[in-house]
Amino acid sequence: MNFCRSIVVCCALCAAMTTPGRADSLPANDLHVERIVRAPVDEWFYGIGDTRNRYLGPLLPEAGTPAAQPGDGAIGKRNGSYLWAMAASDDNLWFSSLGNGWCGWMMVSGHLTPSRNPNWACETWRSHYPDQQTPETGWMWPEGASRLQADWRPPQIFWRNRVSGLVRQARSDSPVFRHILSRSFGFRAAGSHAGVVFMASNPLVRDDDSVFLLAFDGNTGEFIDGTRIQGYVNVRRFRVLRHPDGSDALYLLLGSEMFSSAHPNHLLRWQGDRQHPFGSGKEHSATPGFAVVGDLGDAGAGAEFLQHGDRLIVTTWGGSERPAGMFLSGEMPADGFTPARPAAFEHVLDAGDFDPDPAIARSWLMGAIEEFRGKVYWGTIFPPGQGFLELAKRHPSVLLDAALGIVRAHRRTHLFRTDFTDPEHPHTELLYGEARLWSYRDGHWSLQPNRLGLTPLFGDAGYDEYFNDYTWTMVRYRDSLYVGTFDIAGGMRAIRDDTDCRWTCYVLRTLADQRAPQAQTPGFDLLRFDDPQRPPLVLTRDGFGNPANNGIRNAIVMGDELFLGGSTYSNLDTAAGEAGWELFRITPRPTTQPATDATP
Repeated sequence: MNFCRSIVVCCALCAAMTTPGRADSLPANDLHVERIVRAPVDEWFYGIGDTRNRYLGPLLPEAGTPAAQPGDGAIGKRNGSYLWAMAASDDNLWFSSLGNGWCGWMMVSGHLTPSRNPNWACETWRSHYPDQQTPETGWMWPEGASRLQADWRPPQIFWRNRVSGLVRQARSDSPVFRHILSRSFGFRAAGSHAGVVFMASNPLVRDDDSVFLLAFDGNTGEFIDGTRIQGYVNVRRFRVLRHPDGSDALYLLLGSEMFSSAHPNHLLRWQGDRQHPFGSGKEHSATPGFAVVGDLGDAGAGAEFLQHGDRLIVTTWGGSERPAGMFLSGEMPADGFTPARPAAFEHVLDAGDFDPDPAIARSWLMGAIEEFRGKVYWGTIFPPGQGFLELAKRHPSVLLDAALGIVRAHRRTHLFRTDFTDPEHPHTELLYGEARLWSYRDGHWSLQPNRLGLTPLFGDAGYDEYFNDYTWTMVRYRDSLYVGTFDIAGGMRAIRDDTDCRWTCYVLRTLADQRAPQAQTPGFDLLRFDDPQRPPLVLTRDGFGNPANNGIRNAIVMGDELFLGGSTYSNLDTAAGEAGWELFRITPRPTTQPATDATP
């Protein structure tokens, strides 16, 4: 087992994995990193399609040995794979768990059939989980859900008190609570304001055509109410915005799926209170408890948003006719955006302004965004195979050499920095990325300069790692900017070496074959900018010693502590205990405490 795998992680040792000339080594062991919570074993697994596979129901993290003991040959399964949403309310950290997110990610990338290797089991349509759900078990398989979604498990919501360290699960016998859990794909966004914590989910069943919301008392954990907001299918982020008059309010982005304008793409403002988070019920609103205060039109679903002075910056996931991009609002009214004075957004730039290939440009998505030292840092995501798919729609001749097309149409994550000192003429720099990109025209490939003419200041795309596909999280902590990635190197290695998926994972396998195993470091990357003029410090390249940790999905600062919610591609407890999501806490190491080079 990697020496950094245990409960305490020595960040000074992680610096040995930096790339010379690209990023600085960590000068001192100035951080204390702990894994404080981990997904529980919540299922006994015997094999793909085995009728003995048994889900044990929602369990608390690290709840000990489950009551039901397995028979011979069973493997413990940790279905909880993503800490998909996080919020803070006073001393309580709220977080939600998504089940088997890697299985869903592979389906998005074109792999729909069952697969198993030492790290994961994705049963898809061969799972007997839907047949085992009865009123007696407490859960029913959702009517209308596809059997391809059979790796789904009911999402769980937890809250942890940072003083006592006690973790509780949000529960309720309310029919509203149970109905929403049974129809929710997973709670993807969380927000907190005025003592109320919200959890918001995309629909599990497409025909629901709704986003679901739950509201809790942030201090006691009591369930207050739930609702559905129809006409939207995508939710990503809540934020509390400070208004020019000193007041504040909670805002939320709702919209379409990625690359789509089929649903409205709106900015909403919460107007409820603790007693009636979704309104009193007397009024008839299409968005109960919330008011629409901004419209992104055909720009696509809002992915992330950020307050920058008295303006709002929104990044998108692309619409039916417009690539993913960045938009800037006008100045915020004194008391914030309202239906009478909504946010009006103007285009800043989009992927078509950067990528020299107009078809591949439609495949970008926008990632995390954060302000640091007066400038806005923003990253990207590029789903594997999406560029090739878009290219093939417009240029079928690329199919004649599909393997080459898959590789050349793929883009790794990029990191940009934009100065909005003059909102009419923002200035953008490329920190990590490609000066030239492959473009396909008239049946031929050629390397073309990016359309903004930018040269990366600090390194190549992917932060010098081939499989860093997503700049997933950014957060300011102790006057530094922390950047966390979604790194698929470990999962791709497993696809290449341990997964028999034949033609069904051809796209992923083709990408996986592009780099030798020793050329990549499995596990998410965490980098830290201390000085805008210097490359970031690399705090870890291997997910704090767990190569199955493939991403940092969320980050929350509470007092002097930074909490990181991770994700994993592993759900089988066969890889040295590496399966399941993990929650990390980072604190400054006292200067009087000697650094150590080993951990228990």
